[in-house]
Amino acid sequence: MWLKKGKQHYVGTKAYYPKVHMWGAIGIDGIVGIHVFQGNLNAPRFKAILKNSLILQVNDRYDKGTWSLAQDNDSKHQASITQNFLKTQKVLLKIFF
Repeated sequence: MWLKKGKQHYVGTKAYYPKVHMWGAIGIDGIVGIHVFQGNLNAPRFKAILKNSLILQVNDRYDKGTWSLAQDNDSKHQASITQNFLKTQKVLLKIFF
C-alpha cells in the first residue's frame, strides 16, 4: 500500500473471531467420528453431539455396551443431562481427572 507523506491509514480488525470447534473420538482401530460446530459447548450441546454423532458411529463400529467413553471431570461431562443420557444408552464411563 502506498500512502502520501503525512497521511495515516487505519485497518479495522474484529475484537473476537467466530469460534469453531472440532470434537472427535478415537477408537482402538482409529478415528471413530468428528463433529464440527461453532459457538460454545454446553451440556445440552454435548448431549446432542453424543446422541447424533458419537454414539451412532461407535455403535455401528462396535457392539453396543462393549465400549467405554473416557472423559475428564469437566462440568459438561458431569452434568445430570449428560450423565442421565449416557445411562440410558448403557455407555460405560471412565473418568480421568
